[in-house]
Amino acid sequence: MLNRSLYEERMEKFGIRIMKLRAYRGLTVGSLASFMGIDVSSLKSYEAGGNMTLVTLLALADALEVTPGVMLDGGEVEFTKTERLDGEEVTITKKVKL
Repeated sequence: MLNRSLYEERMEKFGIRIMKLRAYRGLTVGSLASFMGIDVSSLKSYEAGGNMTLVTLLALADALEVTPGVMLDGGEVEFTKTERLDGEEVTITKKVKL
């Protein structure tokens, strides 16, 4: 039998990962929800540790450019963005442990 408190703790961590990934990607709740074709209230529920379908998990992982495994269990994620500084293009890479 599943330990309820362990389940709730994992879902809470899962929701926090969604929020962190969304923020690192520079997305608002509204922009990510719109991109995925879901309601903002649904995304907020997922970020609060609410249940979702496997299809939604896969779509969310794709939208946030990570594997479903990273969504579920965490891991290291690399974010890369290119900016212009003093007229030159600079690529910034950041590794984040979730």
